Amino acid sequence: MSDNIRLLSNRLFASISYESKGDNLSDTKTGTTKYGNLSTAVTYAHGAGYPTIQLGYGLNSRLNDQFIRPPGITDSLRSFRDSSGAADDAATRYTLGMSYDIPGSIRNFVTLSFNTVNRDDKTIYRRDQKSMYLQGSVSTFFKIPFQTTVSFSTSQTSSFNQFFYSASGADSAVYYTDSLLTELKFNYTSVSLGAQYRMMNDALRLTAQIAPTFGDVNRTAIRFGGDYTYRAHVFELLLDIYQNSGIKDDTIMSFVYRYNF
Repeated sequence: MSDNIRLLSNRLFASISYESKGDNLSDTKTGTTKYGNLSTAVTYAHGAGYPTIQLGYGLNSRLNDQFIRPPGITDSLRSFRDSSGAADDAATRYTLGMSYDIPGSIRNFVTLSFNTVNRDDKTIYRRDQKSMYLQGSVSTFFKIPFQTTVSFSTSQTSSFNQFFYSASGADSAVYYTDSLLTELKFNYTSVSLGAQYRMMNDALRLTAQIAPTFGDVNRTAIRFGGDYTYRAHVFELLLDIYQNSGIKDDTIMSFVYRYNF
C-alpha cells in the first residue's frame, strides 16, 4: 500500500508506503514469521537557486511466534533472559538529504546525505545494531568539456550479540550458567577525487578516479578508463587498480560493449 501527495504548487512532495507479509502459509513450520515495512519521505524543492531537502523515516519489523530459550535453562533460571520469540526485532531509519545546484560561469552541484539505523532485537540473543552513514559530494562543471567530482563518505557500525555459557550437570545434561554481551565495531572513511574529459563532440569520454579508504578497511582504488559512442554502439575500456593493506594488490582490466536499442 502506497500513496503520494503534492502540495504548495508542486514544491512539497510527501510519500508513504507500507508492506505486510508472512510465511508459513501452508502451516509446514512450527513458527510463522511476519514482516512489516513502513517508509515515509517528505521533499521540499523550492526551485532554481534553492537547495532541495528531503526527510525520511522508515520502520522494518520482524516477528516469529516460535519461542526459544537459552540452552538447558531450568525453571529456577527463567527470570534471567527467559524465552523469547525466534525473531522479534525492529529497525528504525532516519534520513536527511540535501542537493543544491549552484549556477554560474563554473557550475557546482552539491549533495549531502545523512542516515542512521537502529535495530532493536528483543530475542535472547540481543543482536542490536547501530549504524550511521554520512556522504557528501561536489561536482564542478567547467566551460570546457571538463568535469571534476570530489566526494567523501564515512560509516560507523556497532553490532551486538549475546553468548551463553553452559556446564554439564550431574545428570549429564547441559545447563545455562551465564551470558556475555559482545560488541563488534566496524568504521571506515573514504575520499574520492574523479575527473572526466569529453572529446569529439562528446563521443569520446576519458575518466580517472582515485579513492583511498581508511579505518577498518585500508585500501586505495584507482581507475582509468574511457568510452566511445558511435551511433547505437558504445565501447568502454576500464583499468582498475586496488592497493590493499596486508594482502596482495589487484589489477582488473575490462572491456564492455553495449548496444542501445
